[in-house]
Amino acid sequence: MARDGVTRSSGSFELLGGSILFGLLGWFVDGLVGTTPLFIVIGVVAGFVVSTVSVLLQYKNRMTAESAARAGVARR
Repeated sequence: MARDGVTRSSGSFELLGGSILFGLLGWFVDGLVGTTPLFIVIGVVAGFVVSTVSVLLQYKNRMTAESAARAGVARR
């Protein structure tokens, strides 16, 4: 049960962490190029999109595995 709770909360950490990581990367690029908020905004948005797609794919894989496991149990 505790493992299930950790798995459920990891998606929120992934969404937040991706946005922060890509935002920091954008901040670094802004410093190199000399622009101010351009790459920070691009980084935060890109991080959120990438993290969202990752969470959705993980959810889809879990649901597929759960459906297959239930179908295997129902056949017995």
